[in-house]
Amino acid sequence: MVSVDELPFKFVEGEGFKYFCLKSCPQFKISSRWSVSRDCFKFYEDEKKFLMTLLKSANQRVCLTRDTWTSCQKVNYMCLTAHYIDNDWKLNKKIINFCPISSHKGIDIGLEIEKCLHDWGINRVLTITVDNASSNNTALVYLKRTIRQWGESVGNCDYMHMRCIAHIFNLVVQKGLKEIGPSAKKIRNAVRIIRHSSTRLGKFKECCELEKISSKSMLCLDVATRWNSTFFMLEAATTFEKAFYRYELIDSSYKKDLEVRHKDLEVDDDEDEDVDGDRVHGVPKEEDWRKAKLMLNFLRIFYEATNRISGSLYVTSNLFLHEIYKVHALLKAFIEGDFELSIMAKKMKEKIDKYWGNPRKMNKLIFMAAVVDPRYKLKLVKLVLAQMYDEELANSFGNEVEAELVNMCGDYKQPIVQQNV
Repeated sequence: MVSVDELPFKFVEGEGFKYFCLKSCPQFKISSRWSVSRDCFKFYEDEKKFLMTLLKSANQRVCLTRDTWTSCQKVNYMCLTAHYIDNDWKLNKKIINFCPISSHKGIDIGLEIEKCLHDWGINRVLTITVDNASSNNTALVYLKRTIRQWGESVGNCDYMHMRCIAHIFNLVVQKGLKEIGPSAKKIRNAVRIIRHSSTRLGKFKECCELEKISSKSMLCLDVATRWNSTFFMLEAATTFEKAFYRYELIDSSYKKDLEVRHKDLEVDDDEDEDVDGDRVHGVPKEEDWRKAKLMLNFLRIFYEATNRISGSLYVTSNLFLHEIYKVHALLKAFIEGDFELSIMAKKMKEKIDKYWGNPRKMNKLIFMAAVVDPRYKLKLVKLVLAQMYDEELANSFGNEVEAELVNMCGDYKQPIVQQNV
């Protein structure tokens, strides 16, 4: 109970819990918090020992994902997660390290990961997935050199550095949102003013009832650091579009407040300026809602793609190439099509080309995973490459992927042959 619900150890000494146990099972003897902490730690040690034995005895390789951040107390932390397929062909995800680190420098991160691998006895590492911070390049250079010396690498560790695709999507969308027009900002201001007052929020709910809008969701504001929150804000707001029109009729100060902008709303001076540097004022009009819906359809593609490739209960590597191509095709369509979104799409295309503009700069495992998927094989890879790049590059790089895949099969075949001998 303490472990599953993440309760403090002293919970077992609480008066309420003691009274509950007394009434439900008087014979049950409640352990002290010291006993509970010892039991939890022993359980952790037993599970760790079992996992170490499994990783040492099994032949599968381990894929790692790493994330670092700084807490509000200015302490740097790192989380290292291992992903592997067990002998029953089930995908497993285990957090093998959660620790403070001295800094976010690449060499410090590399040394901490190396120490963790030594502690767990892991030397068969296939990939390490990281975000796109420059310090990670330094960390991976160090780790590649170290793991090569262990003699258990695949492809001489050339495929070890895997850039987080979900993080790239996040960077691409953030780039596009900087070009967002005044329409979404008007909607954001309207949502903020209604949510700012409980009285106004109550009136708005009445408008929803009169318009017969049956939705379990309610108005929400977005957060600057999370682009998907903008998607949620627009999705919720467009659902209540008719309620906004009705609310404008019954609240005479609503329009005035959106024009004047009260100081107590604590709005950033730079937040609500349009591309010309003018403040965005006024009630959202029909044209604003139309543009918001258009933008919502645009963001939904990225939201759904991020969800698909961020799954931890199923293998996602065979999906990467599909999602990259879908985003590429989407941006191309918007650049050539709707003028209102073409500027935003061009900015996003520039960002995506930084990472995926040249397939030779990408990790070839992205393409190999699609090849070994029996539904697609090499034909699909060459077809996608031809759509994203020129035909000559598609053919030559497709042949490189095929050759690299043959070499990788040799890396896996060699230990099996030696074992049989």
